[in-house]
Amino acid sequence: MTTLWRKHAVLLILGLLVLASAWFEALSHMAKILWNVDVFAHGLLAPIVCVGLIWTRRELLLKMKPTFSVLGLVGLLASCLLWLAAGVLDVALFAHVALVSAIQALVLAVFGWHIYRANIFPMLFLYFSVPFGYELVGPLQRMTAGMVIWVLDLINADFSAEGMLITLPSGLYEVAEACAGVKFFFTSIFTGVLLSHLVFRSWRRRAAIIAFSVVLPIIANALRVLLIFLIAELSDQRLAKGFDHLVYGWVFLSVVLLLLVTTAYKYSDKPLTDSAMSNDITPGPVAQQRNGWMLLMLIGVLLPWATTWILPPGQMGETTLRTTISQPIVVDDTAGFRALADTGYVARPEFLLADESRASLLRKNGSVFHAYIADIEVLSSAQRLFHPSNTLVDHTWRQIEFSSSVRQLGVCQLAISEHIFRRGEERTIVWAGYTVDGVAVKNDIEEKIETALQLLKGKQASGTAWVMSAPLVGEPDLIREIFLEFLSTFPADSYLRDAGGALKRGNSICAE
Repeated sequence: MTTLWRKHAVLLILGLLVLASAWFEALSHMAKILWNVDVFAHGLLAPIVCVGLIWTRRELLLKMKPTFSVLGLVGLLASCLLWLAAGVLDVALFAHVALVSAIQALVLAVFGWHIYRANIFPMLFLYFSVPFGYELVGPLQRMTAGMVIWVLDLINADFSAEGMLITLPSGLYEVAEACAGVKFFFTSIFTGVLLSHLVFRSWRRRAAIIAFSVVLPIIANALRVLLIFLIAELSDQRLAKGFDHLVYGWVFLSVVLLLLVTTAYKYSDKPLTDSAMSNDITPGPVAQQRNGWMLLMLIGVLLPWATTWILPPGQMGETTLRTTISQPIVVDDTAGFRALADTGYVARPEFLLADESRASLLRKNGSVFHAYIADIEVLSSAQRLFHPSNTLVDHTWRQIEFSSSVRQLGVCQLAISEHIFRRGEERTIVWAGYTVDGVAVKNDIEEKIETALQLLKGKQASGTAWVMSAPLVGEPDLIREIFLEFLSTFPADSYLRDAGGALKRGNSICAE
């Protein structure tokens, strides 16, 4: 290694150490997810693959002349801005992307475009270490259930289906989140993208193998779930559950990867003797090394530390469950609602992150329902309305979420989502609505945006959740009417901190 390479390598190491120190919270949070969440385990291999691919062409790279690039500084500045946005919006994904992008920018800034371009595949492959895409669980789950139902119908099996729940003669089966095959999906794409670089030269064949790596795990996972159901059915549920279920999953993953690799090498257009990184390399232009450039690079390297002065690190991903102060809802007798003894007859929510809540089992015109209001005084990364710790029903219920089962309703000043859950033969209907400082929000993204807007105004945002649930027997229209009437009793403000806590008409969220 020449003296010039050593200087640039030392500057890169310095930049990486500064980046890891300044953004340690984002780095550790990303590492915890990759280590603990099985779906993203492939991300642990991405840095190893990146370094390995670069190492295979080290002799060719040493023939090139490193030079500074101002484009790297621009990229580093953009990464810092994205990191600041992640802090304001409380979006961990932005922080993770900013971290990997900052590494790209450092390499580009310190070694120049010519060397970065020569390593562009392994550098971009590093983005596989960013844990993202868990939102695909729902669509893949629904797709798997749909394919299984289609095959069962095709073979004239004796079954009935309701969303993710499939009833066969031996019992009830569920296409759960674990059946979505997200791990298969990500691992297959990870392998397919790597194979497209190692095995093919033609861009058409590269695109084909990547497309194959997307379609293959979806079809294979549906077949896996179908076979598990059939094995359980034929064995009267003695087999294909517990440890057997896990073994079948790993066997199928191995078969999928073997089929993917075999197909790739069968249609390979790159000789096996070719280096994995054997693209032609020509020495790039050498910029004159000046002390001013070195000083500019040092300033750029220290940019990540500057972001921590603007926005100090928070507690990314750290959630502490708390004992919620809970009281009954005191209803206005003139509204026709009567409070009952709170039993386990009706499903109820669990908002473990709320600071204060009110809940009551109520009756109106012979219909019994559960009403719940939860309040979070200050929304933060540790306390959110849309958080896995906050659930609309307890863990004994299973959501029927298929096709258009989840309805989005505009009710008064709320954006209501309607859910239907099942427990054995029981059904329950749930209405849920959320607001941030009085502004209706539908999901965690809208919640974070509204929270960020309040933060930019110098205010702390508070959040509120309304949840109503009732047993579902027959058509739900009657229950919907009662829910709507009950919403008209909700005060528009200060309902949790009123002295008596009574709900009265007039100043309600449904008032015109």
